[in-house]
Amino acid sequence: MPPCSPVCESATTATRARGPGTRPRSVACFTPTDQLVADRARLLTTSYVLDETATRLRYDLGLEVALAFRDTIREAERLRRLRVVWVDRRVEGLAWDVLSRYAEVPLSFTDAVTIAVARSRRIREIFGFDEDFEAAGLEVAPGR
Repeated sequence: MPPCSPVCESATTATRARGPGTRPRSVACFTPTDQLVADRARLLTTSYVLDETATRLRYDLGLEVALAFRDTIREAERLRRLRVVWVDRRVEGLAWDVLSRYAEVPLSFTDAVTIAVARSRRIREIFGFDEDFEAAGLEVAPGR
């Protein structure tokens, strides 16, 4: 199996959201996501990304979609295709360091957590759309 690759919130939301307000470029995410599944890619995300995604789905598309997302996450974990890193104080501390170091980049705290986790695991590629990760030296796929 390929090495783990972190998933940012925009990619997670894009793969589930098919309703009003979905970013037009999110549609491009479906093919790469399907390819990741076909390639049996192992993905890694954080509890903060899941929190942001579930909240956004709940408010934008409704509870049913948010619960379907939960079920998808549970199934992916069961199949060992997804690993969720639960954010603790150490990771939060590293994320604050990331925010300080890249003060000129408009990173969300969740993005800073993702960068901190990727660095601590020597992961260089993020599956998502957020170009801000590139400023931190990470490759973004599928990218723009």
